Amino acid sequence: MHTRTASVIDRTFFPLIGLTACAVIAAGFAPTYYLGHWFHAPPLKATVHVHAAAFTAWLILLLSQMVLIRAGKFRWHRAAGKAAVGLVVLMVVTGYIVIFGKPRPTPFTRAFIFTPILSLV
Repeated sequence: MHTRTASVIDRTFFPLIGLTACAVIAAGFAPTYYLGHWFHAPPLKATVHVHAAAFTAWLILLLSQMVLIRAGKFRWHRAAGKAAVGLVVLMVVTGYIVIFGKPRPTPFTRAFIFTPILSLV
């Protein structure tokens, strides 16, 4: 197995990208989910909450994986990666349930069902 020492750029770049991804996603979903109460968002179905919780856990896992590698906890990193498999299954299954459970009353809204379906693939 080939090992190399991570440069300062690697040790900084990847955590910053992870934090940026989390910040952008949190900001994007804040009005409709995370802060929906204050933005008067409509109530959501239980499946949407399960789906959102799974994706939020995925983001937390992403950041924790980076922290574990940075801290040199490679065994914990691998164990968390193996545990993530179940989380991925939950994310995809609930994603499809949410997609197909959303009402699409007009032909225009039905035409765009393939975009979210393909994004889960």
